[in-house]
Amino acid sequence: MAARAKYMGAQGLVVDGRVRDVVALNETQLPIWSKGTSIIGAGAETKFHARNVAVKIGETTVEAGDIIMIDPFENGVVAVPQGKVDELLAILPKLVEADEKVIKDVEAGFSVQEAFKKHRN
Repeated sequence: MAARAKYMGAQGLVVDGRVRDVVALNETQLPIWSKGTSIIGAGAETKFHARNVAVKIGETTVEAGDIIMIDPFENGVVAVPQGKVDELLAILPKLVEADEKVIKDVEAGFSVQEAFKKHRN
């Protein structure tokens, strides 16, 4: 399924469930996020349903055109609504700068709470 998704142009996969064959999935070189792994596959029960429609994953609704960022090393995924991209790009540098300052302060002996209070207000 991952190989087919890659062939069809997928840039990554978000699975609201478990995946199997993790080694083979890694060989696709697609970023993949799932809730867990399993030794049991879906087999013929997995079928294409629709394209460019809203989907609900947990409590999050993802619309066609939203930006999905997958961090396979941290096993995290973030959905950014298309209408919020400019706002995110405007605040992201400030958030990164604050986190860098927090790390420096913690390395210098401040508690995490103190560093957060100082830089993340």
